[in-house]
Amino acid sequence: MAQKKKKRKMERADAANEAYEDAHEEEAERKIGQASKKLQSIIDADSDPDSDVEDPEEYHQEPKVEFKMKNFIRTASNGTLFKKHKYRKRWSDDDRYQPKEVFIKVNFDAETNEPLRITWGTGNRHVEWETVKLIAHGLHTPTYTAMKQKMHIDPRTCFSVVSTHTILDVQSDNAQMVLTWVTGLRKLLGQSDEEAEKLSEELRKHPPTAQKKRRKHRTRDQSHAPQQTKQRKDRTESLILLQKDLFILTTTTVFRNLEEQYFPLNQEIKNEFNPNDLYKQALNEDISWRKWQPWLTEKIINRMREKGLLSAGTKKQTSAQPTEGQASPAAQGDKDKDCVIS
Repeated sequence: MAQKKKKRKMERADAANEAYEDAHEEEAERKIGQASKKLQSIIDADSDPDSDVEDPEEYHQEPKVEFKMKNFIRTASNGTLFKKHKYRKRWSDDDRYQPKEVFIKVNFDAETNEPLRITWGTGNRHVEWETVKLIAHGLHTPTYTAMKQKMHIDPRTCFSVVSTHTILDVQSDNAQMVLTWVTGLRKLLGQSDEEAEKLSEELRKHPPTAQKKRRKHRTRDQSHAPQQTKQRKDRTESLILLQKDLFILTTTTVFRNLEEQYFPLNQEIKNEFNPNDLYKQALNEDISWRKWQPWLTEKIINRMREKGLLSAGTKKQTSAQPTEGQASPAAQGDKDKDCVIS
């Protein structure tokens, strides 16, 4: 009886721990979704207006933007904000249904530039690239076919990443952006449009069946140690991705602040400061996250001086004064050593 009582107590503790972890991940997803939405709005505001397509209905008839693989790889590496749809068995409360807004990114190998995985949100939210079988454009998956029966949805604004284990259904109001992602992912996968349409039709006619997830009872023995190690590794990778998103947001904010202070910024200067390259440089130089903004500001202003856009005697306007949401140098003190995202 004592052993049974102890076993029940351990099971209740494990169940409570699982519930806490699920709630923690949901809250983290909500926060990163809000930050990603803000980041995407700033990026869209700073983008070239000539590259925007105001009327998505005319896109398939007369494309206004030429697809370039180099530009897509840069866009996919930085990430794009999409609405992620989830499969639902019942749609009785479809009026209250709200899809999650997530930041979709493609992770590439630093040496070979080959795609490794597609990631979104926080935690272990990813699809390994080697398992991807189809990039479907339109309403072909079980989620979209069910939504089509209950609500109006434009097929040009939707695409799906179908792998051997899961299906990622995303949507964007910008049909041009969706077509860019579909074209780029298919080229990375080596999949032609004809092959993709054929597989999409087969998927629509013979949809996969959802399987119930089985939760195994945890045991506090040595066999549980590798699982804990893997979870810690996944969370570490998630924090690294979050830190990179924050650096991209900081870079965009620095450009925005300089423009508001009437610095002579141009597109050539912006193109020189790629967030991915700057992020690697910041890591190599061990720049604390609190010093990202003044560090980036100084580099950009120095580059403008080298280009002759600023006179040699021009003083930096942002290094001495703290910007909104940033503590003064005296208040920061030694907090940089304690507040480092690792």
